[in-house]
Formats: sequence, C-alpha cells, structure tokens
Amino acid sequence: CSQWASALMSIVYEFIVHSEHGKPPFAIPTVDFVLPALALEDMSSAPPTRTPQSRQVIMLEPYLDGPWRKLINNGSALPLTQAMADNQGRVLCDFLVFCQHVQYLETRGCAYISDFQG
Repeated sequence: CSQWASALMSIVYEFIVHSEHGKPPFAIPTVDFVLPALALEDMSSAPPTRTPQSRQVIMLEPYLDGPWRKLINNGSALPLTQAMADNQGRVLCDFLVFCQHVQYLETRGCAYISDFQG
C-alpha cells in the first residue's frame, strides 16, 4: 500500500511540475509516506508445537518526533475540522484535498488516497 500511495503522490507532484499555468505563487507542501517494514518471527528455534501459521508478524515504522494529527479520514474526502484549526493545518489540508482531486482525475476515477495523517 505504501508503494501505491507514494506512486499516487508522485502523480500529483508531476502534475504540478508540468502544469500549463506555471509555478504557483505559494509554497507547495512536501509530503512523504512512512515506509513500514514487516518483521517475521524466526521459527527455526520454535518448539515443534508452533507452526509457521502461528508466527508473529510485527509492522515496524520509523519514530517521528513531533505532534501527530489526523488530517483527512478514510470515511470522507473532507478534511477534519480540528485539522484546519490553524493556518498551517488549513494550508496542508487544502493541498491534500487538491492531491485527492488530481489523483482521481489522473487515474480516471480509479484511485485516490483517502486517509491522511501526520
């Protein structure tokens, strides 16, 4: 999923770069996705009663310092009200809604990212 999400965001930045309207008069936010990894339990020393199907799988993500907030939930394409409480949040949410719009149009209605947090 993170590879698909990264590809969809690349579509947005390419759209901006190749816009016929030129460079916008404001700063474009840069967003990245946390790249997770899966850690699988080593079963080589597990007791014979443990099967590979009972192996523990843990998703790992890098630690991000700073405040976290939900911006756009996956139940609606509208930004959350509390995410737009300050100017920085409003600018970021406006950009993310723009991203969804571009992704929807560029994929001919097949895909857009619906859950933004950061």
